Amino acid sequence: MDGEGLVDYQISFKRLAYLTNYNDKAKVLELINELNQTIAFYFTVFLAGDGEIIMKMMAKTSEDVRPVYDTLIVGSNVAKHVMAELEKIIPPTETE
Repeated sequence: MDGEGLVDYQISFKRLAYLTNYNDKAKVLELINELNQTIAFYFTVFLAGDGEIIMKMMAKTSEDVRPVYDTLIVGSNVAKHVMAELEKIIPPTETE
């Protein structure tokens, strides 16, 4: 395939956790690096400037959207594991 008919897409899992105690920032960044190297697969976990921890990935697909669907399924599972690891350092916050 020469790139024709391909489209870019992004999948984001937001609000996995929030860093509210910036004294823990170094520990959280260390954990995020470890998660990116181990269980995040083709997703990237990162700390946004406001303390929100997000996981996302960008890719290309064709008219066949099955890979996008599969990525959503796998991604939600990965997000659950990432959240469980983050909760060991950052207590979960209540959602509205």
